[in-house]
Amino acid sequence: MERRADEVMHTMQIYDYRNRQPSQLSGGQQQRVALARAIVIQPRVLLMDEPLSNLDAKLRVEMRNSIRHLQKSLGITTIYVTHDQEEALAISDRIAVMHDGVIEQLGDPIEIYSRPVNRFVANFIGTTNFVPAEVYPDGLQVDGEAYRGVRCKNAGNRPMVLAFRPEHARISKIKCENAISGTVSISTFLGDYISYEVELKNGQIVFVNEYAEHMEEIFRTGDAVNIVLPPKRVMLFDAETGDAIPLEIAGQNP
Repeated sequence: MERRADEVMHTMQIYDYRNRQPSQLSGGQQQRVALARAIVIQPRVLLMDEPLSNLDAKLRVEMRNSIRHLQKSLGITTIYVTHDQEEALAISDRIAVMHDGVIEQLGDPIEIYSRPVNRFVANFIGTTNFVPAEVYPDGLQVDGEAYRGVRCKNAGNRPMVLAFRPEHARISKIKCENAISGTVSISTFLGDYISYEVELKNGQIVFVNEYAEHMEEIFRTGDAVNIVLPPKRVMLFDAETGDAIPLEIAGQNP
């Protein structure tokens, strides 16, 4: 028992604190003790219910990486419950997105993030902008402007919603295809990127993240801009059911 306890303390990097009282441990160290207690019995399945919810942001990142490495090294099947979407994407092999007790989508993190099956999943995982759209034979109309980068077959006249993530859009002062226009209401410098809040013509606010590698100029509050939406990055959802609608990129074979 002592040998096994020592091994687990070394694994969790808490061996040097083995003689301390709980009140003498930091929040992160206490979480490592809790994990050590769980794995020392060598379970076949490990259940975690929001284990990092009480930690500060920096410590959460450190601990989630530790849990990921631990799970991989020990090979224990782990069911991990969290409301932190970034945490779910970072730590999981497969994600089940649940809503009112129903699994809306089950898949790997890239699939869940890039190809959500409905609006709920797209909205719950990460940040997504949703703009009302109308379907036409040669493309879409978004916020009163033509968007011909994609086509949608058999959509009928149902109301639709075009969706895009902040990091997938670009901002330009030049009017171009596959773009919607707006006015910068707020710009926030966050180090490696600037987060823009852009007001569309319909009054809706959308978010665009302009990263340093793509940054040609910095836009200020009140600047008239165009939000360029790459056709491969946009999503379309039925406005009533919320279901994802298949899209074809204009000019390419289905």
